[in-house]
Amino acid sequence: MGVTMVRERNAAMGGRAEQRIEIAEGADIEGARALVEQSLQPAPQRQIAQWLAALRLITAHRESDPAEAGAAIKIYVQRLAEWPADCVHEAILHRRWRFFPALAELEDACQELAAPRKLLALQLRTDAGAVRRFSEAQRPDPQTTAQRRAAAQRIMREVFGPA
Repeated sequence: MGVTMVRERNAAMGGRAEQRIEIAEGADIEGARALVEQSLQPAPQRQIAQWLAALRLITAHRESDPAEAGAAIKIYVQRLAEWPADCVHEAILHRRWRFFPALAELEDACQELAAPRKLLALQLRTDAGAVRRFSEAQRPDPQTTAQRRAAAQRIMREVFGPA
């Protein structure tokens, strides 16, 4: 595809992870954009409700009346439906929860899981052309490089004499 998300630790930032995208020459930007957008699709609300019901069965939770529990699940479902399906699934059923998590805990897990993909999607939506132009501008032009080298050698001869 030619579009890559690069994650690396930046010592200057105290070892914090830094993310950027690299776009290879000739990369299929539209194909990459479509693929990333597809990966951001949420799960059906019914599926999220089933995952939450399963989580409730396998975690300790405070007992509440059925109406209150139903209302809480409905709110969870509505809020979690804003996240990519695989992130919600991972947060609900593959993270270790001793107690039924607060909505904020699940949203934090979804944020952590979806952040690189959302960054990539944002950059592909808004900056793909700019990123490509920037990376092309960073490649040295052989003719310009040769001219600069010749000019530098000429200055060196003028200042220090012939070699």
